[in-house]
Amino acid sequence: MWIQDSDLAGTIARMPWVADGVNDGESIALEAVGGITSKGIALARIVVRLPWFADGITEDEGYGLYELERITYHDLALAEAVVNFPWIEDDHLTIDELSTLHVLRDIVSHDLETVKIAAASLPWLTDGITQEEGDALYALVTLASDDLEFARMMLNLPWFADGITQYEQ
Repeated sequence: MWIQDSDLAGTIARMPWVADGVNDGESIALEAVGGITSKGIALARIVVRLPWFADGITEDEGYGLYELERITYHDLALAEAVVNFPWIEDDHLTIDELSTLHVLRDIVSHDLETVKIAAASLPWLTDGITQEEGDALYALVTLASDDLEFARMMLNLPWFADGITQYEQ
């Protein structure tokens, strides 16, 4: 990373959580940021400015960055969109949000292009994610791997596109 962007590497090196000793979540995060940097330096700069990156990394946040790095590996444009979702930019990463990153990584790693495009534009995915919505997205990916046409049809149903509630699962 230092060779690719010494300013970025210096910014990370000066973070208090690096200076006080790196824990497991922080180690995972540093490795993930290295991978992100190799694919998109601009994306890595955004990640380093996230409030929850600067204040110290929890284990869930470290794994979230790992998932983002895997998304970056498969689809830089999707990773750039995801990092700008409000639930990524806020002050922490929840377990539901981590699960959503995992599902998005599954979508791009299985090359489900149609599902990726549609899922990334779902209003309920971009504005914040609930457990029900994360479960619905996971079910969609599972369905798409078995029957892509049926999954595409699901994406166009108003009750799915407009938002999932616990009663619609």
